[in-house]
Amino acid sequence: RSSDLNSMRKALIFDGDWVIVRQQSKAEDGDIAVVSVGFEVMLRRLYFDDDGTVDLTPENLELPVVKVPVDHVTIFGKAVAVYRNVV
Repeated sequence: RSSDLNSMRKALIFDGDWVIVRQQSKAEDGDIAVVSVGFEVMLRRLYFDDDGTVDLTPENLELPVVKVPVDHVTIFGKAVAVYRNVV
């Protein structure tokens, strides 16, 4: 979806950037991570709630926050750097 291409723009991650991800199955509150819910894979900032859910938050106010049970989310890794070719 074209809107997902700009889902992290407030975090200065844009379409065409390379995101370097450290492979790990856990993330801390506020981390940007590669996650999947069902068959959809996305890059989102994670906020864990005390009620056993996690908010998958895009860094774009035009897109909705998705709240899902923690056990429905697979974490593939944490974003640690962004590479952008400027030439």
